[in-house]
Amino acid sequence: MTEDPHQDAPPKADNPKSERAPGRAHDVISALLYRRVRALDPKRFAETRLRGDSGFSFAEDTHLVPLTTVEFGAAARHYPIVFNNDDVCSPVAIVGVTDRHNLFVDAGGGWAEGCYIPAFIRRYPFILLRGGAESEDLQLCVDAEAPHLSEEGAGLPLFTDGKPASIVDKIGRFNASYTRETLRTRAFSQACQDQGLMIDRAVDYPLPDGRKLRLRGFKVIDPDRLRGLPDDQVVHWWRNGFLPLAVAHLTSLGNFGRLFHRAHRQAEQELANDPFSAT
Repeated sequence: MTEDPHQDAPPKADNPKSERAPGRAHDVISALLYRRVRALDPKRFAETRLRGDSGFSFAEDTHLVPLTTVEFGAAARHYPIVFNNDDVCSPVAIVGVTDRHNLFVDAGGGWAEGCYIPAFIRRYPFILLRGGAESEDLQLCVDAEAPHLSEEGAGLPLFTDGKPASIVDKIGRFNASYTRETLRTRAFSQACQDQGLMIDRAVDYPLPDGRKLRLRGFKVIDPDRLRGLPDDQVVHWWRNGFLPLAVAHLTSLGNFGRLFHRAHRQAEQELANDPFSAT
């Protein structure tokens, strides 16, 4: 986007290592959310409770959100879906026009009403990580600094008598499903690259003073190249479900106008609330 997003380090954990997820961009955005990742074990989190009123303030500093292909249909109604300029062209939803400013999280930590909330956001503060550099086993971990966690007061206990509570089983299944979908997503991105469909794209965001801010550093599918797919590939893409994904992506690009409108509206509201901010 407007700045190189690769300057941040991926999340760290005590023992677990990198997440089995497609692309450097995914790790970078994870680093913006996860502060202190720890393996979810009954000794450390024996008294920990999961609160349900924490909101989405943890995501206010990210302007990109990773997506899996199963989410394209829902996300395409609200956000531009593009492909990051990383090694595997991982898909992301653009939720802001400037770095580290999510236009869909309000001052109270709520997500914009009626807008799809990506699974990457909904799974926080939990994450599946590999148990070690050479391990293929995935381990459920949690951001120990997340506002969702509490040692006292209201909330659902994560462990009961040293055993995972039912909510942990549900969280584990959700994260396992998310991990499987990232692999399917990588297959789609790879197919797009194999067929040479990706092109670099930039979009100009008009500023109130008449200047333009160029959003760049992402890729999109070229519609002409998509229409030029060989017949055998069209059949293959249809049977694999790739064609509807490509159409959802291309349709979502129309949301850039709505994104810019949201940015302008928020800027106007901020100016109205603080008329001296522009001086």
